[in-house]
Amino acid sequence: YKIGLLSNNPKSEADRIREDGIAELFDIFNFSGETGLIKPDEDAFIDILNKLGVSAEEVVYIDDSRGHIGVATKLGFSSILFRSYDELILELEKLDLI
Repeated sequence: YKIGLLSNNPKSEADRIREDGIAELFDIFNFSGETGLIKPDEDAFIDILNKLGVSAEEVVYIDDSRGHIGVATKLGFSSILFRSYDELILELEKLDLI
Protein backbone atom coordinates (compact mmCIF):
# COMPACT_ATOMS: atom_id res chain seq x y z
CA TYR A 1 0.00 0.00 0.00
CA LYS A 2 0.96 3.62 -0.55
CA ILE A 3 -0.15 6.21 1.97
CA GLY A 4 -0.67 9.87 1.18
CA LEU A 5 -1.65 12.85 3.29
CA LEU A 6 -3.72 15.61 1.72
CA SER A 7 -4.21 18.51 4.11
CA ASN A 8 -5.55 22.07 4.03
CA ASN A 9 -2.93 23.43 6.40
CA PRO A 10 -0.27 26.13 6.06
CA LYS A 11 3.41 25.53 5.37
CA SER A 12 4.23 26.15 9.03
CA GLU A 13 2.15 23.11 10.01
CA ALA A 14 3.85 21.00 7.33
CA ASP A 15 7.23 22.09 8.70
CA ARG A 16 6.19 21.13 12.25
CA ILE A 17 5.02 17.69 11.12
CA ARG A 18 8.33 17.14 9.30
CA GLU A 19 10.26 18.17 12.41
CA ASP A 20 8.21 15.71 14.50
CA GLY A 21 9.03 12.88 12.04
CA ILE A 22 5.39 12.28 11.15
CA ALA A 23 5.91 13.04 7.45
CA GLU A 24 8.14 9.97 7.19
CA LEU A 25 5.06 7.78 7.71
CA PHE A 26 3.65 8.86 4.34
CA ASP A 27 4.70 8.21 0.75
CA ILE A 28 3.23 11.56 -0.28
CA PHE A 29 2.80 14.56 1.97
CA ASN A 30 0.68 17.33 0.38
CA PHE A 31 -0.16 20.47 2.34
CA SER A 32 -2.14 23.21 0.64
CA GLY A 33 0.24 25.80 2.09
CA GLU A 34 2.98 24.29 -0.06
CA THR A 35 1.10 23.12 -3.16
CA GLY A 36 -1.44 25.94 -3.42
CA LEU A 37 -4.12 23.27 -4.01
CA ILE A 38 -6.98 23.32 -1.53
CA LYS A 39 -9.62 20.65 -0.88
CA PRO A 40 -12.34 20.37 -2.12
CA ASP A 41 -10.79 21.58 -5.41
CA GLU A 42 -10.59 18.56 -7.74
CA ASP A 43 -7.04 19.57 -8.68
CA ALA A 44 -5.86 18.80 -5.13
CA PHE A 45 -7.12 15.23 -5.46
CA ILE A 46 -5.75 14.80 -8.98
CA ASP A 47 -2.35 16.11 -7.87
CA ILE A 48 -2.02 13.50 -5.13
CA LEU A 49 -3.10 10.74 -7.55
CA ASN A 50 -0.37 11.80 -9.94
CA LYS A 51 2.25 11.95 -7.19
CA LEU A 52 1.26 8.52 -5.87
CA GLY A 53 1.17 7.11 -9.41
CA VAL A 54 -2.23 5.48 -8.93
CA SER A 55 -5.72 5.76 -10.37
CA ALA A 56 -8.68 7.01 -8.35
CA GLU A 57 -10.16 3.50 -8.37
CA GLU A 58 -7.11 2.25 -6.43
CA VAL A 59 -7.53 4.76 -3.60
CA VAL A 60 -9.40 4.63 -0.32
CA TYR A 61 -9.89 8.24 0.72
CA ILE A 62 -10.64 8.98 4.40
CA ASP A 63 -11.76 12.42 5.57
CA ASP A 64 -13.97 13.96 8.24
CA SER A 65 -15.55 16.42 5.78
CA ARG A 66 -18.62 15.38 3.78
CA GLY A 67 -17.72 17.95 1.13
CA HIS A 68 -14.27 16.49 0.58
CA ILE A 69 -15.70 12.96 0.53
CA GLY A 70 -18.20 14.05 -2.11
CA VAL A 71 -15.49 15.31 -4.46
CA ALA A 72 -13.33 12.23 -3.95
CA THR A 73 -16.27 9.93 -4.63
CA LYS A 74 -17.19 11.91 -7.76
CA LEU A 75 -13.62 11.39 -9.01
CA GLY A 76 -13.84 7.62 -8.48
CA PHE A 77 -12.18 7.17 -5.09
CA SER A 78 -13.59 4.71 -2.56
CA SER A 79 -14.39 7.09 0.25
CA ILE A 80 -14.90 6.76 3.99
CA LEU A 81 -16.32 9.53 6.14
CA PHE A 82 -14.32 9.46 9.39
CA ARG A 83 -16.56 9.61 12.45
CA SER A 84 -14.62 7.45 14.92
CA TYR A 85 -11.69 5.06 15.02
CA ASP A 86 -13.94 2.06 15.61
CA GLU A 87 -16.16 2.94 12.68
CA LEU A 88 -13.10 3.44 10.46
CA ILE A 89 -11.85 -0.05 11.32
CA LEU A 90 -15.25 -1.52 10.40
CA GLU A 91 -15.25 0.31 7.05
CA LEU A 92 -11.72 -0.86 6.25
CA GLU A 93 -12.70 -4.42 7.15
CA LYS A 94 -15.65 -4.18 4.72
CA LEU A 95 -13.14 -3.34 1.99
CA ASP A 96 -10.95 -6.31 3.03
CA LEU A 97 -8.06 -3.98 3.79
CA ILE A 98 -7.56 -5.19 7.36
